[in-house]
Amino acid sequence: MQRQVASHNGPGCRTRDRVYLPDMQSFLIKTPLTYEEAIQACGACGSELVLIDGTNVDRFREAFSSLGLFADQRFWIKSWFNEQVQRQGTCPATYVNSLMGNRLEPIEDDCQIRMFALCY
Repeated sequence: MQRQVASHNGPGCRTRDRVYLPDMQSFLIKTPLTYEEAIQACGACGSELVLIDGTNVDRFREAFSSLGLFADQRFWIKSWFNEQVQRQGTCPATYVNSLMGNRLEPIEDDCQIRMFALCY
């Protein structure tokens, strides 16, 4: 008699959905996910959502500038400089502002909308 393996309903870690950032261990999951799905997908890849802070914010800007593919995109992150979200039902994200040289800016968005995940 065969044992059934419990099914995993969350997103898995598919190589074709990942885009690695130059010279970094970080990657994007380029499948639109809710915030909870983003946490699960990063975890499935042995990673977690990125904590953006003073040690990496400029490197991310440079990485997005060199890729040239993700201007004006929004990505789920773990937090921005350890700040908590201000509104209930929103989750931390970042926005690649192409008008400011692909500078990353903090945003909060509805946790149920779908966007790419930034994992580390």
